[in-house]
Amino acid sequence: MKLLPGSSFLPAFVLATLLLAVRSPALGNVDPVGMRDETDAAVANDEKMAWWREAKFGLFIHWGVYAVPARKSEWVMAMDKIPVAEYRAFAKNFNPVHYDPVSWAKMAKNAGMRYMVITSKHHEGFALWPSDASDWDIGDATPYKKDLLGPLAEAARAEGLKFGLYYSQGQDWVNKGGGRYGPTWDPAQDGDFDEYLHNVALPQVKEILTRYKPDILWWDTPAYMNPERAQYFIDLLADQPHILMNNRLGGRIPGDFKTPEQYVPAGGYSGDWETCMTIGNSWGYVETEKPAKTAPELIRKLAEIVSKGGNFLLNISPKPDGSLPEDQVSALEGVGQWMAGNSASIYGTTRSPFDRLSWGYATQKGKMVYLHVTKWPADGRLLVPLLNKRARATLLASPDTELPVSYEDNRLVIDVPPEAPDPANTVIALQLTEDPKAIPSPLAGAAVSVSSEDPDRPASNLMDGGRDSAWAAQKGETMATLDFVLKEPVVLNGFAFDEPETGERPKQKFLVETEVNGAWTKLAEGTTNDARGAQGNFKPQALQSFRITLETEKVSPTLAEFRLYRPE
Repeated sequence: MKLLPGSSFLPAFVLATLLLAVRSPALGNVDPVGMRDETDAAVANDEKMAWWREAKFGLFIHWGVYAVPARKSEWVMAMDKIPVAEYRAFAKNFNPVHYDPVSWAKMAKNAGMRYMVITSKHHEGFALWPSDASDWDIGDATPYKKDLLGPLAEAARAEGLKFGLYYSQGQDWVNKGGGRYGPTWDPAQDGDFDEYLHNVALPQVKEILTRYKPDILWWDTPAYMNPERAQYFIDLLADQPHILMNNRLGGRIPGDFKTPEQYVPAGGYSGDWETCMTIGNSWGYVETEKPAKTAPELIRKLAEIVSKGGNFLLNISPKPDGSLPEDQVSALEGVGQWMAGNSASIYGTTRSPFDRLSWGYATQKGKMVYLHVTKWPADGRLLVPLLNKRARATLLASPDTELPVSYEDNRLVIDVPPEAPDPANTVIALQLTEDPKAIPSPLAGAAVSVSSEDPDRPASNLMDGGRDSAWAAQKGETMATLDFVLKEPVVLNGFAFDEPETGERPKQKFLVETEVNGAWTKLAEGTTNDARGAQGNFKPQALQSFRITLETEKVSPTLAEFRLYRPE
């Protein structure tokens, strides 16, 4: 994992604009046959994605020879510049005699997960199956000899889970000619990338497609991948059109879903997306790893991701003997206990109708809104910024427990017990009589002006509701300001902005200010990192004008989306 996770691609389908454009005077008559083809393609895509959108929660497994040195991360070979021969020797101690794929699948199922993805080959180039295309694999290089993928695929499907395979198509640090970020550190790595592609990567992908028929192909780090090389992999999928793949193949192939890594975008994405995250600190097993994230942390993270329209792919790190770290297993058991009574608020839900909730998150199924309360109100009043005046509230895990609901000051108020029934995340099922009507965003109708903009990335992209489009200053400029003026003063208490995940992924110094009595007053400042944006809170106050100042070292400042938040 890590380095150029790559999500700066165009969305797979852009139908809305096309549909609105039918018979448009500006575009003329649109070919109805072409429109029908586009519609049929969208329907087919929805059918293909249906199980994944329903599932919401999956297990990621990073397992390879890097578990033997068990230091730093799965990138240890590159980080320490370990020569090929020395690194290959670690495989003699990769002997997973305690590997129990049946228990792994049951663990995932009991945790509430609906699919799993395992690293068939990571950047170290080691294959977890006996491959005919390389001797750097479980069959030739280890004392274990046996296939690791087949038994897991069988066990997963026996538990009703979908099965996916990660494959590092571009980077390979052991097989000759494999790609990498930066120069080789051992002459044994030298070789032609296209020869590696045709002699190792493509045959191996064909092997795993044929032998295991995965439901997902999870590519990673598109080093050296151009459109022509990427197309070779696409051609291999022609006979298995049901397969989903992420957006990391490269060559401008958009994939079926985006993949923010180790963080949750402030506003999510407008299309399909999945946050992948470690349960500890590293993707691969590290002996001195700090304790794993706790079950309550993971439960809240799951709620946050799903509330923003995404899926959660949570990683575990097996040891070289096939056993699992006990703290990781324990954390998943805790998540499973919560899911046993609250899974209806996760599976098959859509994103929250609210921009933000200071006390937690929300998910939705039609007229049912699930309130994930992670910060219990001390005064016994849960404020819900809905304009709906009629609702029934119950505890999801205890449906016979009904909570009084009233309507005041343009919001619903739910009377709750003095203490949270579940300190990690108490879910309240709010049944409405009509679709939820949230208070509009304070930025609706706001005016925005910028000191500079790239003609292809105008300021209008800042408030279009998605991260797929962005504003950028003109090329060559390293500082820019953005001014927002609301239609009227609004009581606000927070902000957030997202950055586009471009190839440069620059760090940006930012200053957020508001105008008070004719003077600009600082609300927040800092430096972004790895295109993760920024967010913050401030004392509730009536405000109307905002300014963001951005500064970078080399590339032009850029933002994908800006948001302002009201208190409930």
